[in-house]
Amino acid sequence: MPRSGKASLTSWSYCSVEPRASSKSPALSGLFYAPESLHSSQRSPPGPRERGVAQSPAQQPPDERILNVTILLLAAGTSRRFGRDKRRALLPDGTTILERTTAQALASGLPVMVCLRPSDEELAGALQSLGAQTLLCSLAYRGMGHTLAQGLERVKQEDGVLIALGDMPHIQPASYRAVAEALCPGTITLPQCNGSTGHPVGFSREFFTELAALTGDRGARQVIGRNENAIVRVALTDTGIFTDIDSPADIT
Repeated sequence: MPRSGKASLTSWSYCSVEPRASSKSPALSGLFYAPESLHSSQRSPPGPRERGVAQSPAQQPPDERILNVTILLLAAGTSRRFGRDKRRALLPDGTTILERTTAQALASGLPVMVCLRPSDEELAGALQSLGAQTLLCSLAYRGMGHTLAQGLERVKQEDGVLIALGDMPHIQPASYRAVAEALCPGTITLPQCNGSTGHPVGFSREFFTELAALTGDRGARQVIGRNENAIVRVALTDTGIFTDIDSPADIT
C-alpha cells in the first residue's frame, strides 16, 4: 500500500446547510464535497444557496462558518503491535513518527493539541518546541475513549475539532485544512480517497457531548455510526489519510 500521497486542493467546497442544523437532519444525508479542481470546468456556476453546492468562506453567512477548529492528535497508546514505542521510531529522514505527524498537522495552520501518556514529559517538551500544545492524559491507561474525552475537555471552547492519530505521518497538511474547512454546524466531515475513508475526522461542537462520553477503547467511530445523516464526505487525492504505521515493516 502506498505510504504517502499529495492532496490536490486548489479551491474548496463548503457546506450550505440551514443555520445550526441538527445532526439528525436528513437534509445532510449523503452530501459529498470535493475540490473545485475535481469538478468539470464546463459546469455552470451554482446559485448562492443551491443545496449541496460549494460556497466560498466570504459567501457563507457567519452562522454557517466554523472559524475555530483544533486538531486533537491522539498519541497515548501503548504500541503493542509495534513491539516498542512507535512514537519514537525513526522515519528514513531521521525524524520520529510522532514528530512528523505533529509537524504535518501544524503545517496546516491549525492549532494542534497532542494527547500523551502521563509519563511523557520529555516527549511533550519536544512537541511543544515544534509549536504544538500537549496534554498528559491521566486516564490514558483506560483506553482511547478516555484519552479523547480528556483531550476534548481542553478544547471544548472551540467550534469544531479534528480527531487525528499519532501514527499517521503521511497525511498532507492540505488534507487537514480541507477537512476543517468543510466543517459546518451540525456536521461530521470524513476525508475520502479512492473510495476509502480515513483521518482526520471533523466534528462540530454539537457532537462534543457524545464524544466526551466515550470510554475504554471505544473511539469516535461509534459517534459517526449514530449520526450518519450528519456526514459530509471530503474528496481528496491523499492516500496518507488511511496509511498508518502498525509495525516496523510499515516504515518507508
